[in-house]
Amino acid sequence: MLPDFPYRAWYTKELSTIEDVIGRLMPETSSGYYYRGMSDSSYICISSFYRHYVWNKKGLEWHDVVIDPARSQSFPDIVQEDYIDKSFKVIEKFNEELEKLGAIDLPTNTLIYLAQHYGLPTNVIDFTLNAKIALYFACEANPDKDCVVYESNINEHIETLLDIYLSGRAGYIKMSAEELKQWVIDLKTTISPTGLNLVTPILEVDNVKYNKRIQHQEGVFVYNGGLLPYDISMFNISEMTVHPGRNVYKIPSILKSEILDVLESKYGINKEFIYPNSEIDINLDVLKKAVENTKDFIHKLFE
Repeated sequence: MLPDFPYRAWYTKELSTIEDVIGRLMPETSSGYYYRGMSDSSYICISSFYRHYVWNKKGLEWHDVVIDPARSQSFPDIVQEDYIDKSFKVIEKFNEELEKLGAIDLPTNTLIYLAQHYGLPTNVIDFTLNAKIALYFACEANPDKDCVVYESNINEHIETLLDIYLSGRAGYIKMSAEELKQWVIDLKTTISPTGLNLVTPILEVDNVKYNKRIQHQEGVFVYNGGLLPYDISMFNISEMTVHPGRNVYKIPSILKSEILDVLESKYGINKEFIYPNSEIDINLDVLKKAVENTKDFIHKLFE
């Protein structure tokens, strides 16, 4: 069992025609927001490691968490230390397997990007700056299920923290404005076992310059090491809230095939583009082998 998130309905906008979809999610210029497509509208925005942990951790109990003064919701009672420890053990093992296969030493952010893209459970959640890519992911599977595309300002938590410090609300800081800005960016973009639970990591482009899958998908990520779904961080819990860049677009299943046709014919976005084969992506065989060996380790981790 996984938690649901009924309050998301307050932010849901129905796109009931192909014209609605094209107008909202196939723009000619970027909106500046980030997008995540999910092929079943009942899915919520949680990381693959969160799902894996809840499904495989024995003896988990559930408890109510207060969402706001009038509402509570049930979530699994996860021990933070064990949860974070196991998530990083997966990444450490993946790194070990890559090194055995001759890969260069990679920083943590890059390792987690690659692990996520190639099927290992991580605490990052995929977004893309390209709404059309998100649409493809929303429509590629579950042809009989309505789908959703999240719209989010994934850098908002960085902007909010910086505003607090620059305004002086956090007290006197012995840094210039530029030093303070860099400090906040470093703090909110670096993934670490002892770091912040909500981070928008920076992709080290040189380390994945041969990785066509990441390039084509225009992937960006949110690291959500907390014990509650990203929906709670993304949305204010109030049906009266109007907040730019916080929307969930729901699309009926009947439009999926037509959307995929438009994406392919007009923009060249199809399965071959989204998932390049090893003839294009020269590192794919090494990555797949490292992932396969790491999955064997994960089974033992949860025994």
